[in-house]
Amino acid sequence: MFDDFWNESGMGSLYQDVCRVAGDMVEDIYGKYGEKYKDSLYGWYFTPEISNGLLCQLSISGIIKGINHLIDRINEVDAAKPLLMSPFYSEYIATGPIVTLSNYVRFFDKVNFRDGDIFAPQDAIGAKWTREKNLEMTWRLYKAAVDTCDADIKLWANCENFDGAVAEGVLEGFLSPKATEHTSNVTATLDNFVRQMDIASKYAENIITFSYNHYYSPSNVNPAFINTYYDYVAKGYQLETLAPQAPENMKKQQTENGVELSWDEVEDNIGIAYYRLEKDGKFLARIDKYYGWEENSYTDENASADSIYTIEAVDAAGNTTGKITIGWNS
Repeated sequence: MFDDFWNESGMGSLYQDVCRVAGDMVEDIYGKYGEKYKDSLYGWYFTPEISNGLLCQLSISGIIKGINHLIDRINEVDAAKPLLMSPFYSEYIATGPIVTLSNYVRFFDKVNFRDGDIFAPQDAIGAKWTREKNLEMTWRLYKAAVDTCDADIKLWANCENFDGAVAEGVLEGFLSPKATEHTSNVTATLDNFVRQMDIASKYAENIITFSYNHYYSPSNVNPAFINTYYDYVAKGYQLETLAPQAPENMKKQQTENGVELSWDEVEDNIGIAYYRLEKDGKFLARIDKYYGWEENSYTDENASADSIYTIEAVDAAGNTTGKITIGWNS
């Protein structure tokens, strides 16, 4: 990793130093494993991300120089192995689409890309750097830039399958994305992910997601997500639309710690992803089924006697029961 990149970008020689280290890694890894795993090693993913951020745009010549050094090192080891880069587009504190396009045209003109190298931009929807309404514009930008490259490079899509945690800010929507409900990144329901893939598929010839192991792997999260994806594929890329059953035995009771809300487990044809609670019409909590919640309950420590609570269950495809009021114990 190269955490200083976010502050220094390609300024000075630091980015080029990182590219030299990456070249050493290519040589070392290939020397140890290249022959033994030649049928498994597809190519090289270079992790320090570039974007249309102001520092990246100002230091594009240094970035180009560093990437060219890395490509030279890859050629020395095995010129047939492609390089994959995965930049992202930001709508905040960054250059606009026209300047971004012109810089990528220059980038593809000056970097010594080979046939088969891969440009796989993150769609930045999960991180909220790009709004969904502007996603198609962003893919048109990338396609137009890639088409100017003399080499036959591949345009892939790196779709983000999570929903980002963005805090409130004084200038949100201008300097930063608007705040979300989340305090940590959470798995995106498949309806959102499908919309991203549908847009990307108009421009990209392949779709990957770097964050599968974080947000869709059943080793880490509720298996309802990957099972819903399997169902989507098996049905010819049709998203299931069956809503979960409504929660039953919904109760609230006063305790010494506040108001405790409880309800019975909700049934769904594939599986519930999370419960969403509101208090007096405002978001209160999202209870994800894979974050260690053993019981269907929640305690509001800042409750008032006349507060009204609603709950909705959401499955991994984004289908919901709708908001249902939780009543007092009888």
